Amino acid sequence: MVAEEALAADGHRVAWVDSFKDTLRLANAQRPDLLVAALRLGAYNGLHLLLRLRASDPDLPVVITAEPSDLSADVTLFHATFVAKPIQSGQLREAVSALLVGRLPRDPDCERAWPRRRAELPGTVKKTSVRVVELSYNGIRLRLPSSVGIGRGSIEIGFPTLGVSVPIKPRWTAATHDGGTFCGAEVAPDGADAMRHWRWIVDSLGSLN
Repeated sequence: MVAEEALAADGHRVAWVDSFKDTLRLANAQRPDLLVAALRLGAYNGLHLLLRLRASDPDLPVVITAEPSDLSADVTLFHATFVAKPIQSGQLREAVSALLVGRLPRDPDCERAWPRRRAELPGTVKKTSVRVVELSYNGIRLRLPSSVGIGRGSIEIGFPTLGVSVPIKPRWTAATHDGGTFCGAEVAPDGADAMRHWRWIVDSLGSLN
């Protein structure tokens, strides 16, 4: 893929996603510094994606790629940068560099900030101490020591500070520089009452920062 290879060559950490739903999930988990999206995305388009992500991250820089004939005033209206297809690596790299100039990386040490709430409080997974490094209404990110393994099934995470626990579903893992593991998980409470309970947890932990 031209875009992925060009940006990786400049030292950017690139995550390539091929569906609208998975892009939203990954963006919620990792809060990217910049989005590159095709205008045509099947039933959706790149501007739909822009609007969804800008709802929680109004300052997100966006590059929209499309055939020159598909360029519309909406691309400018929503403050996106247009790069014509077929993508020329030099043009894309120049556009990305211009959008990122003067901006500090959100994740210089692989610990991103969630749009809504943050927490650095002790948690427990299977009675093993972990650190909650990011928290939102939609998900949670944990830092686990090297001795802890985590599967893909639903697990319980407890918050001793509040005396509560909730089920989470791990979605991705990444190694830390010291041999531990970052784990991004989705929180999907069953029912409106459970969702309100989870939001109370997020708000309570956020107020303790």
